[in-house]
Amino acid sequence: MRVFFGSDDLDGLWVWGEPEERLRSHYKDTLAKCRGERRVILVQGSTELPYKLGQDGLDMWKVQKGYSAHVGLIATTKNRALGLVCLKPWSTREDMSELWPGQVHSNRWLEGLESARMIVRRCPQTEVHQVCDVGVGDGLHGLLRAHRDGGPSGTLLVRVTKPGAVRIRFATSKRPVPPSRHLSRLDPIVRGFGFQYGGAGGTKSRYSRATQVTAMAATGHLEPKRGKPTAVTAILVTEDRAPKGLRPFKWLFVANGQELDATGITQLLPSYEQRWTLANYFEVLKSGVKTERRRIRDYYGGIRSRRDYEKCLAQDAETAVTIAELGRVAVDAPDTPAESVKGADMLRVLRA
Repeated sequence: MRVFFGSDDLDGLWVWGEPEERLRSHYKDTLAKCRGERRVILVQGSTELPYKLGQDGLDMWKVQKGYSAHVGLIATTKNRALGLVCLKPWSTREDMSELWPGQVHSNRWLEGLESARMIVRRCPQTEVHQVCDVGVGDGLHGLLRAHRDGGPSGTLLVRVTKPGAVRIRFATSKRPVPPSRHLSRLDPIVRGFGFQYGGAGGTKSRYSRATQVTAMAATGHLEPKRGKPTAVTAILVTEDRAPKGLRPFKWLFVANGQELDATGITQLLPSYEQRWTLANYFEVLKSGVKTERRRIRDYYGGIRSRRDYEKCLAQDAETAVTIAELGRVAVDAPDTPAESVKGADMLRVLRA
């Protein structure tokens, strides 16, 4: 469901469902913060909220693989979360039951793309970069086409989660080929570039580390199974040396079609480091705010509606932004008074 806010500041912002009404003032604050920054990064991603059947009222929604939330978070170049521009809660089975594979995923990325266009229009002095992790089945082709055809929305950098399924036709190749294989044969454009490899919790936990990477890049056309090809720049980033006992990572990125030299790549890659700001935000949402422990029931102990829970999730999502922002300031400038960041009224709410 798409809802347009009538406010002048928010005209053109795409949001989903009634819970977004509870975030109206938060979106306005996010826009105001964007106007004060020279460059911001919009990071999109999803996280699963692993409820179990028979608990918390989720059994009435016939959820099998869990309940998830797709988030668009605005961050600064210094790893500080400014606020949300989109939030979509969804359950795997319910949302996929009436849609063909990939459509629901693609829709979420496209709605976030519209939020980026809104920021470009409302904050013309602010440079907008977008980063996300997208697979071919999740609407990679549709996202790149929409970014190309839909008007100014900033720079787009996508890490391909399943690079083996991607085919790109390069100028020196007669047919579409796996980009990782083609790029690994080229001379590096960037060597020994410092990169922050972020940590993450969960089943695939890893420790954060500062490392150095080598990058190879080439322009070509991404070939979908149907439709017209899209001009992209493919970037293969490999870790020079991993810590003992760990395997060096090798990532494939695609960017919108401009040709990138060494300077362009070194300016673009640091934007992806804000992906770890979103990972930290999800950790705060789950471990700090503890949104997974919510029990939404009525006075008589009966199960409330899904919409009631989504309103609660919207409130938790806003609270998690505040906590994540304060945590980042505590690391960068620990002597800064908390009142100067969020104000005394907000701190009283957080302590309550």
